[in-house]
Amino acid sequence: MPDTAPPIAERSITVKVPDGEMEALYTRREGGDVRPGVVLVHDVYGVTPHMRDLGRAYAEAGYAVLTPTMYWRGDGPAEGWPPRTAEIAKIGGYPDLRTIDDLKAVVGAMTRRSDVDGGRVAIAGYSFGARYGLFACARGAEAAALVAFYPVIMYPVLHENRPVQPLQYVDGLKVPALFAYGESDSLVPFSQVTLLRDLLRGQGKTHQFHTYPGVDHGFVNTMIKTHDPAAANDGWRKTLAFLKEHLGSGTP
Repeated sequence: MPDTAPPIAERSITVKVPDGEMEALYTRREGGDVRPGVVLVHDVYGVTPHMRDLGRAYAEAGYAVLTPTMYWRGDGPAEGWPPRTAEIAKIGGYPDLRTIDDLKAVVGAMTRRSDVDGGRVAIAGYSFGARYGLFACARGAEAAALVAFYPVIMYPVLHENRPVQPLQYVDGLKVPALFAYGESDSLVPFSQVTLLRDLLRGQGKTHQFHTYPGVDHGFVNTMIKTHDPAAANDGWRKTLAFLKEHLGSGTP
């Protein structure tokens, strides 16, 4: 049977953050109905075609999706694909506290939209975005759930822009969370992954934890060589089930 659902619409909007206005993509099925929302936070590569495809996939599942451009100040990797290693290295000193404030503002803006159910908004982040999704949820973002694919959870060195280890934010996590990692992640050793899992269990956090043998970092991203279709597809199924459980179905 043909798909009779309303078409997916994508448009650029701006969101007020503490020191300016951030550009973001707003993606959802057309129509005036109120839907649960997902704030989709990009990986280190920014709002690439892959992230836009992912935003449309969440929208096709029935969610209103806001994808902020976290590099809106121009301090992320330069445009172009693939980004050079030197450009990606810039993110090693990206300021945590400022980024948390940005993301909290984005989530707040999403909850106040008239076409979004403000009590049913999740953060879904990937790598860079998953780390800041965890931070924002632990620091009071107005989110009802967190989806975090392979966030870095231990910094090799703390400094002015990275004053706190990511694992220390787990204590403040108050919302249900889904974490997913490849067991051969080249950025997050599996010993750290199990440490995070044990910490979540030990603190009694409401969570799901999924790992994939032989799979590397970034396995969801279709644009990089570590993409793993089987793990990505399984992670997507688990994500949709998790969001349905904690936000309700986005499907009319």
